Amino acid sequence: CWPYAALLRLNAAAASAQSSELAVLVDMDAVRDELRRKLNKDADSVIDRLSDPFIHWLEDGIQARGSGTLEQLVTLKWVRDRLLAHSDPAADNGFIGQVTRARFAAPTRFRLSIGPDDALPVQVSMRLEGIAWRVSAVYY
Repeated sequence: CWPYAALLRLNAAAASAQSSELAVLVDMDAVRDELRRKLNKDADSVIDRLSDPFIHWLEDGIQARGSGTLEQLVTLKWVRDRLLAHSDPAADNGFIGQVTRARFAAPTRFRLSIGPDDALPVQVSMRLEGIAWRVSAVYY
């Protein structure tokens, strides 16, 4: 039940206007590091496969911004926007109704898919850090 409780907290934080609540649940350094590792073909990453639109988004950002692209593009606001990408803004209930899969990938890793398979679902990986579950990867 533990990661599911964290999932409910993450949903409430994403739906809230308070960035500080979401910041506690998202390890931004880990999110950026996983993307770097995925882009480096020689490194292992928890990220499975990136969608073509996501790759194009990263490529466009790298061409426009250069070496500091991930720090500029992958922000807490970006994470919130991805979490809520398939949500109904009028409902104001976060992303929880759009979770299509939630499962353990390892004893200390929990994965979510948000949105239907035919609509580029957002993939979220959470990692157990001490006694708290935190988001460590976001991609689509």
